[in-house]
Amino acid sequence: MNKKFFALMTILIGMVSILVGLYSVGVFSVETDFDTEFMSGTIHGEAFLNTNHPRYSPWWVNYEDKSNNINYTFLVLKNGTFLKDVFKFSGFQKIGSQKNNGVKWNIYYLKSKRSSHVPNNENSSISESQIFYYNYLCTARKNGTDYFIFVYSSKIKGSNSNNSDLYSNYLNPLLKTVKVKKVDDPPTFQEVYKTSIYKKSHAKSEKINNNASPT
Repeated sequence: MNKKFFALMTILIGMVSILVGLYSVGVFSVETDFDTEFMSGTIHGEAFLNTNHPRYSPWWVNYEDKSNNINYTFLVLKNGTFLKDVFKFSGFQKIGSQKNNGVKWNIYYLKSKRSSHVPNNENSSISESQIFYYNYLCTARKNGTDYFIFVYSSKIKGSNSNNSDLYSNYLNPLLKTVKVKKVDDPPTFQEVYKTSIYKKSHAKSEKINNNASPT
């Protein structure tokens, strides 16, 4: 009886070890393929296209991985110098670069925080809560067009090195799969911004009209 028990335990331990090994190499991992008019690739994790994003357009695409609280933004511009300068002015620092599928990506990192004021019902006071965000910005230029990838999370930690969880397990696998597409007439930043402003105001107008009482 003891021999059968130990033999069974040995088999079970072996099966568990195999399953752990398969999981560690990504056999059971969930992936999300995306394909926009200017870029395609694979996100490590279950992510959903967010068409309600205030900047959403064919040239500004946003995906959300809600289980890991990771946000992915993909953008293409005719000339992204202005936007690059904005990010650098915000504190993003270059931490490296890598070339994949014929495109060189420059990688920047910034750790930021957002403060929120939470009311305390017990003593009618207001306490301040701080949430830290780990932000990666990747930029590339090909065929006279600028491409951007912006990845950030408040749950999965990042750092200014390439061995953080967010970089190693999410950003790096993404960059290895990304392929940019040639865009004949890429938009300017002003055009993308105006499009998002129009959509936002148009949606607000529709909401007001839908809620209005019939005359």
